[in-house]
Amino acid sequence: MDKNLQELSDNLWTELVKGKVDKKHDFRYPVLGSMSQNGYPEIRTVILRDVLISERKLIFFTDYRSPKVMQLKAQPKASLLFYHYKKKLQLRISGIVTLYNKDSLAKKYLSKLPEIALKDYLSITAPGKKVNNSLNELLTYKKAFENFTVVQIETTKIDYLQLKLEGHERMILTWNNGWDGEKVTP
Repeated sequence: MDKNLQELSDNLWTELVKGKVDKKHDFRYPVLGSMSQNGYPEIRTVILRDVLISERKLIFFTDYRSPKVMQLKAQPKASLLFYHYKKKLQLRISGIVTLYNKDSLAKKYLSKLPEIALKDYLSITAPGKKVNNSLNELLTYKKAFENFTVVQIETTKIDYLQLKLEGHERMILTWNNGWDGEKVTP
């Protein structure tokens, strides 16, 4: 990879790490796209929880009972859209999905969550289901572990778009036992 593309790659991974660490960073809340069972694309905002640069992996969490898990099991490919408003930087990242549920990786990440975050996995009612009463009863920690799922996306393609007054810049990076990249028309 030429020097410009390598610098670009280093910068975008640095921004992704900032999104993991800084709760106010624009990359903290990407939009995840997957395919529904009826063939329509589905999108939703997720929270970037970890970035493993050397492995090209991005991680977020979800409830195993959520519709996105069924979608990602049926079609283990997904896209993430990141947009940094002040920097006018857009990243569209595609990759292969692996789900971790009721295993050592899920246990590791669940143990790092603050107690208040556990409530997201303790609801008796599955995500997207009608709540039958005004208070949604909560389950035990053991049940939270059963519901808690780590979603890992191994990056295979990055579409980088930098908006600039003097001319937009766009590059496509693809993984093929190493990053290959090329500038393309924005």
